[in-house]
Amino acid sequence: MKQLKQLLLLSVLRAINFRADATTYFVNVSNSVPLAPYTNWPTAATNIQSVIDADGDGMNNWQEWIAGSIPTNAASVLILNPPTNAVTGLQVSWPSVNTRMYYIQHSTNLLAAPAFTAIQSNLTGGTITTTFTDTSATNGGPYFYRIGVQ
Repeated sequence: MKQLKQLLLLSVLRAINFRADATTYFVNVSNSVPLAPYTNWPTAATNIQSVIDADGDGMNNWQEWIAGSIPTNAASVLILNPPTNAVTGLQVSWPSVNTRMYYIQHSTNLLAAPAFTAIQSNLTGGTITTTFTDTSATNGGPYFYRIGVQ
């Protein structure tokens, strides 16, 4: 345990547009100043903790904070449920929180530029789930969706 306190192997992910490059830093916690790129221990701890995926659900702690999900509960994750047919189109739903606003985008061709277009923004999150009906989805598709937090 003492060695663990003396030398920590930290894999730090830098997420840019959900792409991550892995860099490994060796940090000796008995040093008075951490090694680059960190300038002080609180900054290092904040940056390191924000990029860890504590519950293994595919979202790091920073993404979970933005989404309002619980970073230690793999079942608490911002993910689309499978769409269902509705009389007026396709219904899309996702787990949500009432302290966040969401947007939804769709595509019928992932090779198009841009692939996704906004169909609704400023959707207030529900306490458990938010549902949106895409009234433009009236034929056989295909339809692709993505959601985000504003």
